[in-house]
Amino acid sequence: MLIISDHLYDRCSRSAKSPLHALWSCSKLDRVWDAMDWDFRSWVTAQNFGELLAWIFENGKQADFFSITTWCIWQQRKQIRTQQNHHTTEKLARVATDWLEEYKAVQPAAIPCAAAPRRVM
Repeated sequence: MLIISDHLYDRCSRSAKSPLHALWSCSKLDRVWDAMDWDFRSWVTAQNFGELLAWIFENGKQADFFSITTWCIWQQRKQIRTQQNHHTTEKLARVATDWLEEYKAVQPAAIPCAAAPRRVM
């Protein structure tokens, strides 16, 4: 019997393809998210990736870290599909952390805003 699984996500071949599954809920990504100690991953429920992203921002989670990590996961998936060199899943958390630290290191220091001088009349 031939099972056609085009509708299944290629990383795990168990769930339907969706951005939410591909970047967040796939069990094959457990080692990526677990390495980042995001313990809320197991109980956050979102119907789609947009809801998840909104939850990340609304609850004060590290949106910058989330963004670069999901980008790394997506890039790795694309590289695997096109048979390019890629980081292993085990290394994605470290790669994301390194890239974020590198990005922050080259950002200009925040300059405090001085209050506008008061005009006395």
